Amino acid sequence: MCGVVGLIGAAEAAKEAFLGLTTLQHRGQDAAGILTYDADGFHSVKNVGLVDSVFTRDNTSTLSGNMAIGHVRYSTIGKGDLNDVQPFLLSYPFGLGLVHNGNIVNCSTLAKELKAPILLPLVPYVDRLFGNNILPPFYFTYWILIIAIIAIPHEFAHGIFARLNKIKVRSTGFGFLGPFLAAFVEPDEKQMEKAPIKAQMSIL
Repeated sequence: MCGVVGLIGAAEAAKEAFLGLTTLQHRGQDAAGILTYDADGFHSVKNVGLVDSVFTRDNTSTLSGNMAIGHVRYSTIGKGDLNDVQPFLLSYPFGLGLVHNGNIVNCSTLAKELKAPILLPLVPYVDRLFGNNILPPFYFTYWILIIAIIAIPHEFAHGIFARLNKIKVRSTGFGFLGPFLAAFVEPDEKQMEKAPIKAQMSIL
């Protein structure tokens, strides 16, 4: 049992959220927090304790913005420390604030699914490289795929233009070098030197 509040379009969203949480104090007495958003990004104040002990005039003044979410926590799971205090804030890929009431009973399974999408076998080394959670494998995997989608056609285009200009392609390929993707096309150097400048430029 927790209490949640959300506001959008309020001139002093943090103050409104504070009043809302005060009203909802009976829903949770273990911790409280407010997250706001404005042009400068996210602003958060949260801690263990009652609403009136967590928020002060000074720290509330840092919660600028006309959007806010707030939470009072009644502990039913977790250690009850600051890591469990909401609102939660994720900084990637663009920022996401979240409050919820209740227990997500399959949170471990969901976490594994998010960190291991179907395409993860394409980069099997990701888990070892990012075991310290510097960057979630989920996003890194798709970053690799985006690079592949851009880099491979780009390099192969060199080979296509080489053949259009009747220049032999000696070798071509792509592969992974650690966490990096490499793609290459090697046109015949002697034929390249004899080709017109316009043809060389189109290949390069």
